[in-house]
Amino acid sequence: MRRFRALAAIVLLTTAGQAAVGTYRVRRGDTLSRIAKQHGTTVADLAKANDLADPDFIREGQVLSLAAEKEAASAPAKATLVVHHPELSAKQVVVGTGERHHTIVKGENLARIARKYGTSAGALATANNLKNANAIRAGATLTIPGAKADWLCPVAARSWFSGSFGAPRPGGRAHKGTDMFAFRGTPVVAPVSGVLRHSRGSVAGNAFYLKGDDGNTYYGAHLDQLHAKPGRIARGGRIGTVGSTGNAEGTTPHLHFEIHLGGTEAIDPLPTVARWCS
Repeated sequence: MRRFRALAAIVLLTTAGQAAVGTYRVRRGDTLSRIAKQHGTTVADLAKANDLADPDFIREGQVLSLAAEKEAASAPAKATLVVHHPELSAKQVVVGTGERHHTIVKGENLARIARKYGTSAGALATANNLKNANAIRAGATLTIPGAKADWLCPVAARSWFSGSFGAPRPGGRAHKGTDMFAFRGTPVVAPVSGVLRHSRGSVAGNAFYLKGDDGNTYYGAHLDQLHAKPGRIARGGRIGTVGSTGNAEGTTPHLHFEIHLGGTEAIDPLPTVARWCS
């Protein structure tokens, strides 16, 4: 790939006096020094954060970190913004499905899995109709008897929430979700087990619908990539990664996340996100 002097950057989250934190895929035309100046850092720090032997030359398409490890560590754990419609925040906090699932990984046996969840190999075999408890295979999903599965945060790492439910959008639309800002490439996972469906469009970019086993439908948009195939997915299964596709291109990477109670009414996700993503 042709090498040239370039670096452009999208800030994941900045506050006054803080250096930029985030990643960006290299584009043509910008210089390292100009971007460093724009985002409150230095050429030396950018080169160090990305192990650049020659800071004047980078590859087109290369993903670069905007902050050294020590800077990223100093970022706030979370920032919850003001809800546009406070009365909506009193609506239901989603709590989970009432049962837990476990996806078998290579090297596991039924006894080890049973110990992890405080049950027995026999109970696992009965709950999953296993005729031979020793014949389990990696990738198969087991139902764990008697184990309640709490709702799981859909962004599997540090994130920042934007309380913008009900805010106006172009075309007379209203914002039906919460924007969860995170580093590009952060895993997006299933908050409950259910059935996954992919969706793609000019506005949503890479998106998904999850018909949850709890009776609710979950929607996420602007993913960088979709990883899981459509169909059954376990709670915590990796759906894809945080990005800025669709009409979010060029903005701070985030997951636009919606909760449709009972599969129909969109409720403010912020109370649920704030409860389970802290």
